[in-house]
Amino acid sequence: MTFVMGRKKEFIQLLDVFKGKKIRVLTKGTEQYAMMLRYASHPNYNSEMKYRERLMMNAWSYPYRDKRIVSSEVKDLIFNDIPIFYAYTDSTAIIDSRDKSYDNYFKSSGIQDAIQRIQALDQTKIREQYKIMLLALGVSDSYLNEKTRFIALSRMTRKFDYIKESESIARDLIKDMVRFEDEVSFVNLATNDEQHWYLEASDGSLYSGLSGIGLLFLNLYQKTGKDVYFSYYKKLLNTAIKHSKHQPYKGAFDGWLSPIYPMLVEYKNFGTLVDEEFLNLTIKKLNELSDEHVQKFEQFDYISGLAGILRFIEKINNTFEDKKVSNQTIKIIEAILKEKIMQKDKSLNSVGLAHGLSGIALALVSGQEVDKEAIKDLFSKEMSLHIKDEDRYKWCWGIPGMIQARIEVLKHFENQDIEEQLKLLVAKFEKDLDDIPLDDTLCHGTGGILKTIEELYKYSSDDKWRLKSQQIYANVKENSLSRGYKIKNLLESDIKGLFDGKAGVGSVYLEGLSNFMLLNLE
Repeated sequence: MTFVMGRKKEFIQLLDVFKGKKIRVLTKGTEQYAMMLRYASHPNYNSEMKYRERLMMNAWSYPYRDKRIVSSEVKDLIFNDIPIFYAYTDSTAIIDSRDKSYDNYFKSSGIQDAIQRIQALDQTKIREQYKIMLLALGVSDSYLNEKTRFIALSRMTRKFDYIKESESIARDLIKDMVRFEDEVSFVNLATNDEQHWYLEASDGSLYSGLSGIGLLFLNLYQKTGKDVYFSYYKKLLNTAIKHSKHQPYKGAFDGWLSPIYPMLVEYKNFGTLVDEEFLNLTIKKLNELSDEHVQKFEQFDYISGLAGILRFIEKINNTFEDKKVSNQTIKIIEAILKEKIMQKDKSLNSVGLAHGLSGIALALVSGQEVDKEAIKDLFSKEMSLHIKDEDRYKWCWGIPGMIQARIEVLKHFENQDIEEQLKLLVAKFEKDLDDIPLDDTLCHGTGGILKTIEELYKYSSDDKWRLKSQQIYANVKENSLSRGYKIKNLLESDIKGLFDGKAGVGSVYLEGLSNFMLLNLE
């Protein structure tokens, strides 16, 4: 590619050999056509031609920009043929199996596209392809899966404008945005359950996708009053809603419900709703949940399951006077959650807020009737479980989340045992702050630590927490000057999300707002 880049003119001349060639055009995968033909073999579609035609008319639903070719597809499919199309390399027309030509089907010809790609070839393009190859071949997995290292916390403090730092991160996100008509998204670095990394378009989730990034821009609008941030918030939320409408009810931070929390924050602070129709539809669907539906939920934890939904419903009902999730739905979710507690679901053997006992307890405090004994039992059991050393500092699996959950529960009722647990956890947490992780994210790094310190300061009014947060902010900022913020990244691609990426770092700098990690709306 470097050789070609230095000899573009000569290379383009070589492409003349491809002019005027007739080639096949794959408008959609052959298997998609074959699947429709398999359906068409059913007797229902062979008793009368009109039924077969009616089935084939489904081809019109495919989202082609130019649907003229669908009539050719249907003609072939009706008679059991896989549709086939052709084009000439130097033409913008497309030709069907009967030699019918649809003029100006493509914006440019194949040969023009090839020439334009060669003309645009530069080191940036080569680097992008190189990055895709590294990820596809798994070469970068070992680097991206490296365990988090720690560094000693410097006791320095520095004066700098936290909001301006958050705005700087927001500008980076705006620069990285991919725009298409009225939608925006990002190329996001992601990993699967096998710890294999890849690039994907951001989903609509609150945890790692567009809803969470949108919340950062809404929070910036709260802090600065700059309309540009509200404008980006609306674009991000509208795109997130389009994504989420195709997702099931998974939890409060992923799936269908993801865009609702930012909308609650919007309504609570500004009295507006970016999409009231979607909110109304969501509440309607929640009210239609039956015992059978809820029993089918695969996850019961706070971050990705039923516990988070129960807490989420409380926030909806406390925000609106005329939009309520029914008591019937709440009772169904509470009953099944308690049933899982009795059955000792796997979530009940895990430590932490995101996937463990703290999250279940936090959900129960959000129910219709606060079951104090059940909450105390869950917290007590959690204190007897082992916290893995590598998870100790993490909000999701470790002490920061356990602290946040207990502080939140103590707002609802006083209990000496829970207060004693909190003291023990805070002592461990404070001791661990001699070192900080080289990870600045909310879920797994200094972001979650700083949010926990903010909650401790609000709870105790002890100035030592204010000083400690200033020290950690100074360390994070100073480290970022020489090596950037510590987020998983590969050749200028990184994680963009709220809990696991860049947006979360920007949110950490916006102190004094409701703790979205707990879905709070004070």
